[in-house]
Amino acid sequence: MATACFGGVFFLKPWIWNWPAFKVANYFVESAASVGRMQQLAVRLGLAREHVYRIYQWDSWRFWEAFANESLAIHVDLGQYRIVLPKMPTAGTHYLGVNLAHPERTLEVLHNYDEMRRIAFQGRKWAHEHYNPKAQAERLARFLKEL
Repeated sequence: MATACFGGVFFLKPWIWNWPAFKVANYFVESAASVGRMQQLAVRLGLAREHVYRIYQWDSWRFWEAFANESLAIHVDLGQYRIVLPKMPTAGTHYLGVNLAHPERTLEVLHNYDEMRRIAFQGRKWAHEHYNPKAQAERLARFLKEL
């Protein structure tokens, strides 16, 4: 009925992308526990202004398998964590997007069978429309034509 599709690694999100301290911090971040320690350090240094994680290597076969099997795909909110696909699904419409700072909405949906089925159905429909072999080939052809 539902598939947890999380994959990837959490890193400190900089407010200045090329900030040298960011690169040093990411070098030492190797686990979720390390990220927690980095978050505490960022707060102490006055660098944390908001929820400060980003996702790296987020993709997981489970995400696409969930769509194919009309299972409710549960993943981080792709847009919120700056994950970009050629055709973006919409959190709450095509998959259950989790805001890691405020997961309450996720729990509400998981207690509502009808909403879970609706999102799973829409997700499968979206994936088949935008990620079928023909759609992928057309997207690749457009990309190559622009080179």
